Amino acid sequence: MKAKEIESYVRQYAPVSLVLEINIGSDVLNSSEFDALLDGDSLALSTTLGQINRFIKSKSPHAKPKWIRDGRVLGDSLSMADLISGNDLHPNRTGESFDHQIALLRSKVTAATTFDDIDSIYKMAIKLCKQCRNCQGRMAIVETLQHDGFFDRFFTETQKASVSVLCSVEDKI
Repeated sequence: MKAKEIESYVRQYAPVSLVLEINIGSDVLNSSEFDALLDGDSLALSTTLGQINRFIKSKSPHAKPKWIRDGRVLGDSLSMADLISGNDLHPNRTGESFDHQIALLRSKVTAATTFDDIDSIYKMAIKLCKQCRNCQGRMAIVETLQHDGFFDRFFTETQKASVSVLCSVEDKI
């Protein structure tokens, strides 16, 4: 069993990546002990990332396994059920909190009077674009920045390009 196969089992539950510090030839692990973590063809919902990491370390002690999601290292205590429910996600990256962040951005856009205000709006828009997980969220950011032509009138060409790339809706801006 290769380390990428283990990663594919976990990816059935969440968009995560496994990072290891091992040589390419040494990523082959004996799967007999890994089978204890399975429930049929998938990992059991109660299986934690720590259990998987311990399995990897038992076969390759210098591996230093880490699970990454959205650029953040996940804790060993997260189970597959936690990954499905998004318990590792910060509240500002989901639902109502994201809507609140958009409302704050909208109020900043309508009240902007100084270059400092514009820079603050730009930083907030970039942060929200990086956190956004879906097309509707990115469109909400773009629409907010377009309020009264703010985007076209106040952002520099570099700022416009940065936001356009992150929101990947160049033709909408």
